[in-house]
Amino acid sequence: MPRSLQWRCALSVAAYILIALAALSIFLIILLLNRLPAGVDLRPVYLLLVLATVSISGLAAALAGLLLRRPARTVQSVTAGAHQLAAGQWNYRAAAVAADETGQLAAAFNAMADSLRATVQHLSDERNTLSAVLATMADGVIVTEPGGRVLLLNPAARELLNLQRDDAEGSRLIELVSDHEIHRLVSRCQAEQSRQQGEVAMLQPRRHLSAIATPLAESSAPGVLLTLHDLTRIRQVETSQKEFVSNVSHELRNPMASIKAIVETLESGALSEPEVAADFLGRMRRDVDRINNLVNDLLELSRMESGQFVIAPEPGPLLPLALAVKGQFQETAAAKAVDLSVAVPGDLPLLMADSDKLSQVLVNLVENALKFTPPQGQVVIAARALPDWVEVQVKDSGVGVAPQHLPHLFERFYKVDRSRRDGGTGLGLAIVKQSVEAHGGHITVASREGEGCTFTFTIPRAE
Repeated sequence: MPRSLQWRCALSVAAYILIALAALSIFLIILLLNRLPAGVDLRPVYLLLVLATVSISGLAAALAGLLLRRPARTVQSVTAGAHQLAAGQWNYRAAAVAADETGQLAAAFNAMADSLRATVQHLSDERNTLSAVLATMADGVIVTEPGGRVLLLNPAARELLNLQRDDAEGSRLIELVSDHEIHRLVSRCQAEQSRQQGEVAMLQPRRHLSAIATPLAESSAPGVLLTLHDLTRIRQVETSQKEFVSNVSHELRNPMASIKAIVETLESGALSEPEVAADFLGRMRRDVDRINNLVNDLLELSRMESGQFVIAPEPGPLLPLALAVKGQFQETAAAKAVDLSVAVPGDLPLLMADSDKLSQVLVNLVENALKFTPPQGQVVIAARALPDWVEVQVKDSGVGVAPQHLPHLFERFYKVDRSRRDGGTGLGLAIVKQSVEAHGGHITVASREGEGCTFTFTIPRAE
């Protein structure tokens, strides 16, 4: 049986030719019969010829239909498959009914469908990977079309630019961002078709951003890829470093200048006056102690911030520590006519803390409270139990702190009144904060001017 479509078509044509020849032969026979002598009954012959013609025609048509039916089914299957692929049904495959050219067509179609499915799956995986990267990266990414309309915006860009609109994608960049420097970078990038970089200071919220605009296509008005990197923390560190050097220099300059002046005075003849010399030596000792305290506090704070600060927490009561701190400052409080008291319940749960470090926290807070509490004032060490913590408070009735200073009290060298010579290093509260956080706790401060301060911190309870 022929297996080629060409042969099938040829046989079909041959069948129709046979039909035509048969019909022609019958017609000729009829003409011949018409010449037979009169009186011969030809109706049976005519009937037989008609039946033969109809039979031959039917057989030929059936043969042609049978030969063309299977290729037609394969072509229909491929056509249906094309519609399925267009609708996104990548798993559809055409059925190869015959092993001829139509079967090869179906096999080629199926191979194309496999290739398309693999390509689409690869593109989908790449898209998902890119979406995951954009969603999790810390840098902001914005893609704009030539007209300035935003095509893509990742969550980091929303946060850095403080964008709250849900319809940000599809809006114009100039409608979303009001910063002139960003628009200048994008415009220059489009005009010069080159990478542009600059630093942007955002006001709301207060941030420093590094912005890089890159053209996406070589054209007269290309789209732009805008990346934003947050420099706020770096700038804060740089500012802190500058302030640190300035504050250390200031804190050391005063006692060093005082010591130098005293030494020059003693060299000028004050050594011959015992009372004056003794007074100057006392001043020198205080200045040296101040420098020594500053250096020790700097070393302690440096160890804490560098991760070298190690605590050894053990279960222990708070009351003995509070009473010990009270005893340490009792004379100072009495000299200032300040009532220093302890309000720690005897049944308070045990703390899981390093007793030396916790004692240092209380010492710094009580010393600070006594320093700014006027005569007839009060300083109280109090505590209460929480479900998983013990909350400790050091309250005073001193001069208090204005609201604008409260967020900065735990910063290094921060002083509410820098002109006040209180003898402190400005590092005590920074050390307190680091010690409390090293225990896993948290410290806050509440205050109003003229109504005193309340420092509250938490320490874990012992299990």
